[in-house]
Amino acid sequence: MESISSFSFIKNIKKIEYSIEIITITLIFENRKICGVLEGEQIEAQFKCSGGFLLITSYNYYDGTDYWYYFLNTDLEVKDMIFDPYVSFLYVEKIDIVDLRVLELSFLKPNETWHLVIHSKPIWDFSLSAILKRPFRFIFKKRIMSLFRLKPPS
Repeated sequence: MESISSFSFIKNIKKIEYSIEIITITLIFENRKICGVLEGEQIEAQFKCSGGFLLITSYNYYDGTDYWYYFLNTDLEVKDMIFDPYVSFLYVEKIDIVDLRVLELSFLKPNETWHLVIHSKPIWDFSLSAILKRPFRFIFKKRIMSLFRLKPPS
């Protein structure tokens, strides 16, 4: 896995009733629009990995930040997505590449560490945790990524 800067975006702001805004981004890869709309207002990090690309997008609220994790195949199609509401109250401090398939995400307030794993082959995982982290269109598909919190040292 390696960090890249091949992706950029166009921010989309849609106003709905009562001054509520929905902010999303249109993804651009090497100066061409490639796919539909992704959640978030910015690209937090991007990586080239075996079988495709990993993108982390974010939206910063006053009291926390939402993070979305997208896996795109080499044809630049979104094949898996994770959104974990628990991580919404955290702020990314740093992202480290552990090995070819694992990222370590360090968060501030509270001090927590999470691992994002890209599986060598897609897996079935119908655990409640895996289902709650995905939008409906990905619930009944094999998982390419897993996100889990590491236990703090005792």
